[in-house]
Amino acid sequence: MMDLETKKHPLTSKTIWVNLLMAVFGFVLAFKPELNTILNESNILIIMSVVNIILRAITKDKIAIE
Repeated sequence: MMDLETKKHPLTSKTIWVNLLMAVFGFVLAFKPELNTILNESNILIIMSVVNIILRAITKDKIAIE
């Protein structure tokens, strides 16, 4: 049987980009503690959990690293 799964390049993955953005927010918070009133770890965790659940639900293609 032929494998008909479509695969995509990692840079086209929304999930990877969203998680990279989360890492940037964490990095910014480490060096800009005054932003903690708006962008604290709890808010980021909640938002990113919901976003990742949504992305997981709509993701169709696997990432191909070749």
